[in-house]
Amino acid sequence: MSTEIKRILVAIALVPEYSFCQQHLSYAAYLADKTGASLWVLSVINQRDIEATALYARLVGSQALGIEEFKQMEIDRRKKSIEESIEQAGLGQLNKEIVITIGNPYSEIMKTIEEKGIDLVVMGTRGASKYDKYTVMTGAVAEKVFKHSPVPVLSIRN
Repeated sequence: MSTEIKRILVAIALVPEYSFCQQHLSYAAYLADKTGASLWVLSVINQRDIEATALYARLVGSQALGIEEFKQMEIDRRKKSIEESIEQAGLGQLNKEIVITIGNPYSEIMKTIEEKGIDLVVMGTRGASKYDKYTVMTGAVAEKVFKHSPVPVLSIRN
């Protein structure tokens, strides 16, 4: 395994419960800047959420927004949010790629590591659970990535 870092993946969730994603992005961007690595920013739209939205629309008989429109709206919202965070942090000049995928978050992270030749993953340690500051909890996705990633994972405490 090479110790040279050329590509850094930061996996972030962009949902209201995760107000700490800016911190993850800042750490990853700092490392990318210091190492000269490119930065891959990944946000995964959970397939489960899309299926739930479709079920809800069917149950209430809503045709206001189709699934394809919902997917595109969510992709656009996430991309805009990430771009704004990058600009607010003054990181616009950084060599970066924003990737928005749909699927199982763990699977999409692992697939991105392999497909993009990622050398380091930066991600948070917890899911949306709210515990006191003395409780150590690891989110299910983070735990799987920590255990199975073929590359080092830098965990950022939330």
